[in-house]
Amino acid sequence: MEAFQSEGLTPWTALQVQELAAHVDHTLPADLVRFLTEQGSGYVSMRVVPGTSGNGMVGAFCSFQEIVDRFGADYEWVPPGYLAFAYGAGGRLCVELGSETTSRIHWADFDLGEELGLEASDTSEAIMELLFDSLEEFMADFGNWPIV
Repeated sequence: MEAFQSEGLTPWTALQVQELAAHVDHTLPADLVRFLTEQGSGYVSMRVVPGTSGNGMVGAFCSFQEIVDRFGADYEWVPPGYLAFAYGAGGRLCVELGSETTSRIHWADFDLGEELGLEASDTSEAIMELLFDSLEEFMADFGNWPIV
């Protein structure tokens, strides 16, 4: 949690969270709601995503408007049932939707999507790599990711 507090993220309002849930047509997991209202969005120190051999990096947590504008966009390759909430280089961090309590965190590997020859309008479960079984695990580990 300390890694997020030192980054100066901007918490979301309760109304933004409600509007996001309506926009994605899913009940947002409770831990994601807590993250958005307590931490929120903004730029962070660029960090290497574990297991990406340095090819995946995260440097920003999406704002409400970024998520609304990009959710389901053709170029994302993120399949239905996931919500991209952070970005940087080589992919997106995504929350698996469907649970009302816990958010499993995945890396959408766009480099793998290119290797697979995905077209702009394709989505693929093959690019989704499970990183953490909960948002709490992700938050506890994030401060250990190498800063670049």
